[in-house]
Amino acid sequence: MVRRIVQSIAVFVFNPWLPNFLSGRLYTGKLKNACLPVLNCHSCPAATGACPIGGLQAALGERNWITLHVVGLLGLFGAIAGRFACGWLCPFGYLQDGLYKVPSRKFRVPKFLEWGKYATLIVLVIALPLLWVDEFGYSTGPWFCKTLCPAGTLEAAVPLLGVGAEQIPDRPYYLILKSAILVAFLGWMVVSKRPFCRTACPLGAIYGLFNRTSLLRVRVDEAKCVKCDLCQVKCPMDLRVYEDADRAGCVLCLSCRKVCPKGAVGFGL
Repeated sequence: MVRRIVQSIAVFVFNPWLPNFLSGRLYTGKLKNACLPVLNCHSCPAATGACPIGGLQAALGERNWITLHVVGLLGLFGAIAGRFACGWLCPFGYLQDGLYKVPSRKFRVPKFLEWGKYATLIVLVIALPLLWVDEFGYSTGPWFCKTLCPAGTLEAAVPLLGVGAEQIPDRPYYLILKSAILVAFLGWMVVSKRPFCRTACPLGAIYGLFNRTSLLRVRVDEAKCVKCDLCQVKCPMDLRVYEDADRAGCVLCLSCRKVCPKGAVGFGL
């Protein structure tokens, strides 16, 4: 319940300009230059800050190395708490948690698909902005944002098109592709635990690299653990915490700590 309350508050802290959904305007104040710790679309009418993945692509694509402060911020967030932001603050993660509660037949995400988020990070976020450039040497676009990101489609494209504030772009196949991806992920979220976080989110891939060295960590007392797998049943990332408490998929939601019958799961510095 505490995590749900924090997630709900985070949604409105990161997106407080709700009247903009009716007008189609975007908040353009100074706070928009601030990098948020979660995947929250810069073009969402209600958004306060900038998406870190969008900022990273822009910095690489424009060769504007000064704006790579976003790398430092992501390093700071990750070094302190690993993927904590994914489990407690991310609006799109909150949506996935909610949709999974819809009654339906459930399916596990194949483990090999979890490598997809690293492919997304390397190819769409880093490689293409650096390598696919125009005659002036600048990137031709934020590739993750315009070809894949379902959060951006849901938070920005859909509401803006709904109020007529944004026309269909010159290359409408990007919008068609992203709409299809959004629908596919929304359906997948109903039947599987956090499929976007686990298979396609580049921000989760970055934060996951810090899980083994972050200050805030989950720990398992092997002497107490009876391997009952209640941790996996409750885990939104479908993990057995006793196998590897520091693995890259853990979002530090502490569901495992709550349900452990032996009190074997700990959390702290």
